[in-house]
Amino acid sequence: MGRHPHTRDRRRAHTRRMKARALRVLAIWGLEAECIDARRIGQIAAVRGVCSCWACGNPRRHFGEPSLQERRLEAIWWLADDPE
Repeated sequence: MGRHPHTRDRRRAHTRRMKARALRVLAIWGLEAECIDARRIGQIAAVRGVCSCWACGNPRRHFGEPSLQERRLEAIWWLADDPE
């Protein structure tokens, strides 16, 4: 009745895709897939922000800068105040 026909298939496909992405990220970091267990790959795939270092984390926390959402809002305010 209210069920979607491809829910499980889609969820499993997304999981496979995200695990493949996690393996690519680990390869960029210089880690080989054989060195990482399946549980850790699943954790990396499930969590988009793997670390919170200065390069990956929140710019406000590390540099005192406004977040992307705040910059967008500020740009909207600036455009709204423009008399043209």
